[in-house]
Amino acid sequence: MQSILEEKRVQLLYKQYHTREVLLQIAELFYREGIWFCSALDVTNKQWGTYRCDYMEEIKIIENAEQTHTSGVASVSRVL
Repeated sequence: MQSILEEKRVQLLYKQYHTREVLLQIAELFYREGIWFCSALDVTNKQWGTYRCDYMEEIKIIENAEQTHTSGVASVSRVL
């Protein structure tokens, strides 16, 4: 929620079919039929997608990103 309000990126492990590290710019959070989801831009692949929140682990807010909703270099400074 904090990353949405502050328009910051998050780095996380996404474990749906296999574990992969992703860098997301989350746009919205929503709830459907007992499951929380978010709509987000995968910053690395520059693709929008819908992600299940229960498949997310080790979520870190990225501070000092050069840009939001586009590519840029950032550093991880806080772990949720």
